[in-house]
Amino acid sequence: MSDPASDQSSTAKPARSGPPLWRWGILAAAFMVVFNFASLRDTVGGPIEFDANGAGSVTLYSTTWCGYCKKVRNLFAKHGIPYKEIDVEKDPGASQAFQRMGGRGVPVVLVGDRVVHGYNYARLRKLLECGDCT
Repeated sequence: MSDPASDQSSTAKPARSGPPLWRWGILAAAFMVVFNFASLRDTVGGPIEFDANGAGSVTLYSTTWCGYCKKVRNLFAKHGIPYKEIDVEKDPGASQAFQRMGGRGVPVVLVGDRVVHGYNYARLRKLLECGDCT
């Protein structure tokens, strides 16, 4: 006859180590919010009231493969912002203008005579809405 105590120990569940699973879910949700904050911020801001007289012309210096360039294109399309796009890899003259503006990476956006390096939603919005405001 077998010992009842030994039968119970072989079917017992192993002790769980670490935090409960619901904590991992909260942690995952927190990471998603933090890493998607820029996207959330861009959609909460409302429409951009483009001031063509104050802002002047808008030029996007970009490349085809740049993810942030795509975000700028999408931003301009969403808000109906007219702009000229110049690919710095395909246009030899653009490369020189890009260098004069201090371009080290793309995108570089020229709003009137103001330069925005990278995807800076708040700065772009401010320049597009009121041009020369600082």
